Amino acid sequence: MLGAPDADVRAVLARQLELGFRTIEDIVDRAVDVFDGEPGAPDLATLRRWAVEELARYLGRRERHAHGSDAERVVRAFHALERRGILARHAVGVTPTDGFAVVYEELLRVKAAGGWLRGYVYYAGGEALDAVVADGELALSFAPLGVRPEDQLAAAQRLGEEIVRVLEREGLRTSWDGDPRRFIRLVGLRWLAPRAPMTGDPVLRWNERETHVRAYVRDETDHWRVRIAVVAASGASAHALVERVHGVVSGRPSAAPFDAAVLESDGIVEIDFVPLALPPVNGHPIRFVLRAMAADGAEEAFVDEVLDAHGLVVVADTRERLDAALAMLRPLDVPPLVVAVEGPLLDHRELAAVVDAPVVSFDAVAASRDVMDPVKAIVKLVLTDLKRSASLARA
Repeated sequence: MLGAPDADVRAVLARQLELGFRTIEDIVDRAVDVFDGEPGAPDLATLRRWAVEELARYLGRRERHAHGSDAERVVRAFHALERRGILARHAVGVTPTDGFAVVYEELLRVKAAGGWLRGYVYYAGGEALDAVVADGELALSFAPLGVRPEDQLAAAQRLGEEIVRVLEREGLRTSWDGDPRRFIRLVGLRWLAPRAPMTGDPVLRWNERETHVRAYVRDETDHWRVRIAVVAASGASAHALVERVHGVVSGRPSAAPFDAAVLESDGIVEIDFVPLALPPVNGHPIRFVLRAMAADGAEEAFVDEVLDAHGLVVVADTRERLDAALAMLRPLDVPPLVVAVEGPLLDHRELAAVVDAPVVSFDAVAASRDVMDPVKAIVKLVLTDLKRSASLARA
């Protein structure tokens, strides 16, 4: 039977191992600080031996939960929120107030670097993390950015609803009454953060900024599946691009009727095709799934389509509509792969100087040797990315 001091020390070690933020050496150092000077406190060699023993017990617990842990689900959810333009931070400060000071400093750095964020969410470290292991609960602070004071509460409520949706999609349970002045709480957590089996070191990327790289995967037919999102200024523009793609891949004029290759539902037009002229990549052919929608479509569907895609195409026929479409994309921090100009009212050469993406033209009259067909431009750029993708190289 362990004495009280020994049980307390081992409990600290076990808790820090489960949280997954510190290395073994850091955990031992923390235990030295916590119990320094107490009667019967173990020496450093004993602490290290106990840490190894507790690590073995913890890894055994992890093996009995091979379906994954809530720590991993929280990290995935926070990465998804980062891709949506929401700064998401783990274990910052020792209280929510301290945590906000840390987050605020990062917001200033992002702004100084020219970045743009539309909100933030975080949870504190310190005693708040003790409740994760002891009670299975975690309180999240959040707020929108860039809104007028009179719109703050409504914007905060929408942001809270979005955060809850993303968390629940990862299989996490939440408790929130919709009041933007209250925490969003994660409940029923089994944290169990993963650790490297040999060293016991943490393996999760807790506070690394998420990027917009998408992994390319093969579908059930063993094709590389490449998703392209098309954000158009209007439903008509979305249809125009899909008609053009359909005409190119079917070898018929762009005005040809749609066939089974084109689907339409919920305001999204989709075409699924395999460019037979493209060589296989790593021995596998490529299948393109192009999904087009108007920029004024349903907000949640719009965000999900853009963030789930490997590439993004913006289509517009006037500068005003182009600016409006780009403004909707700005909070997501996802740059367009191609900007396609439709009709005579936009000069692709003029736009090329202000848009950080290749500008291509639909207008056959305006076409010249320096203007690529938009379909060919899309395929060429995505193919280049597919070939150099680090995730593809690991597949």
